[in-house]
Amino acid sequence: MLLTCLLFGFLDAASIRLQGIVVPGVGEVPVQLIQALPYILTVILLAGFIGKAIPPKAGGVPYVKER
Repeated sequence: MLLTCLLFGFLDAASIRLQGIVVPGVGEVPVQLIQALPYILTVILLAGFIGKAIPPKAGGVPYVKER
């Protein structure tokens, strides 16, 4: 999770630096796309971690209170 936060910070700083740059063959990339890139990549990375989560063994088993 820490690495994802650091990656988000790096991508946010990079998005500020990349505004207005002309990409060969594509032209100038819209500023909105550059600004949305950190959020899009962070969601994709976090979605990959969610698939690897292991639920607790008692998940879905009703709790019976002892007397």
